[in-house]
Amino acid sequence: LRSLGVSDSARAWCIAIGCAEVALGLLVLLAWRLRWPIWLVLGAMPISAIVVSLSAPDYVVAPFNPITLNVLVFAAAATVLM
Repeated sequence: LRSLGVSDSARAWCIAIGCAEVALGLLVLLAWRLRWPIWLVLGAMPISAIVVSLSAPDYVVAPFNPITLNVLVFAAAATVLM
């Protein structure tokens, strides 16, 4: 993050968001019968894809980029709700 010019306070936010993302993933795995975490994933994935596309466009053209990852996670979450 420092190589991208991210300040220490923004770095702390990135770490907090990453921890929240891990916690959501664990919640989906451990409480798989609950539907609200899946809806949260469905709402967060498009936002995440847009933020990454705008903030780091170089990553969008890389193999296994954040866009394809988010589309696949979105599709998997939508499948769970069917």
